[in-house]
Amino acid sequence: MIQIQIPWPSRDLSPNGRVHWSVKAKAAKAAKEQAYWLTKEAKGAITWDGPIHVLIEFFAPSKRRYDLDNHLAALKGHLDGIALALGVDDSRFALHLHRGETTGGYVIVTIMERV
Repeated sequence: MIQIQIPWPSRDLSPNGRVHWSVKAKAAKAAKEQAYWLTKEAKGAITWDGPIHVLIEFFAPSKRRYDLDNHLAALKGHLDGIALALGVDDSRFALHLHRGETTGGYVIVTIMERV
C-alpha cells in the first residue's frame, strides 16, 4: 500500500474555472511534477498485475459543498504524475472517490492491490 497527501488542487485546474489555456497548462504541469515527487518520496512500488485500486479522499478547505466529479477532473495532472512515478499506465487505475468528513484542504491518495 502506498499513501500520499497532496495539497488541495489549484482552482486553475477546476473544469468550472475560466482561465486562459496557458495558465491551466502551467498549473497542470506543476501538479504532475508535485505528485511525481510525492510518490517517489513515498518509495512505493507496484508488484502486481491487473487493476491498481486508487482510493482518493478529499478533505475540502471549507465546509462548502464541492462536486466530486470536479475534484477528480482537477486531479488529472496529479494522477498522471503518480502513474509516471510508479512506472504504470494510468488506464490500470480503478478509482474510488470519497469525501472526507473533516476539512483541511488536502487530498489523501491510497494505492493498493485490493479494496
